Amino acid sequence: GCSGLRFPSDAASQDEASAEYAWETSKLKDDPIWADPQSVKAMIISDLHYTEYKEVDPVLVPGIALAGEITDTISTEELSYAREYDGNPIQPDSTDPPTGIENFVEGEVESLESTYAEQTDVGSVQIGYKVNWIGEGKPGNYNITLVPGTLTVKERNVTVYAGGGNFEYSGTVLLPNPDAYFTENDEWLDVDIAEGIDTVTAVIRLIGGDRLTLVCRGYKELGTGYEVIESETFTGNSGNYNITYKRRIMNILIEVSTDDPYPDD
Repeated sequence: GCSGLRFPSDAASQDEASAEYAWETSKLKDDPIWADPQSVKAMIISDLHYTEYKEVDPVLVPGIALAGEITDTISTEELSYAREYDGNPIQPDSTDPPTGIENFVEGEVESLESTYAEQTDVGSVQIGYKVNWIGEGKPGNYNITLVPGTLTVKERNVTVYAGGGNFEYSGTVLLPNPDAYFTENDEWLDVDIAEGIDTVTAVIRLIGGDRLTLVCRGYKELGTGYEVIESETFTGNSGNYNITYKRRIMNILIEVSTDDPYPDD
């Protein structure tokens, strides 16, 4: 330590005193403790002495040495997670805490926690962090950089189509049979059908109270055609879905008989 180190009161003798104790300053700067982030916060190495001479270099006045902030990095990147919309708030796929607690001074941090805003609809939020300080720990002693992760809700893929097939021509309208499923896991959706004279109204029940209502026109001309969606109405947030329509072919045929209409007598 440097306790008791004093400088003469006259300015002329200060240069001599500075040279006499320069080796102590150099030795102090070379001390490996300054390179150890676990030990350096704020260290009093001697009594703080007072000099009335303003022109004295404060570096030459022994007594106190203050370290700068400790630089640490906290990462929530590994907690990133993305999934399709399912009507529930998204959470990280892992329950592990953010990484970086090993960089803090021992005995100053109890734990790290991840923080994030609630995200249910399509979109993304950043994963932040919370430091639970203990002992002498406080944020002013640290310069913390965050490597953020994200929670992302993607559009739910839905496929809607109408049943097709081969039909015998009858002069009447053949009505489609709309159906739908989630393409991610082939989960069939409930579809309420109401048939009109030449149209079908299909109400497709999605997630929660979301509904897709389609009015589909049938087909009756001889040949091949597709069901026609005349209108669609969405109840809820359509931005949470990516809807694909597939119109299955409806073949309307004249049945050709192979029987001889004039059998032998």
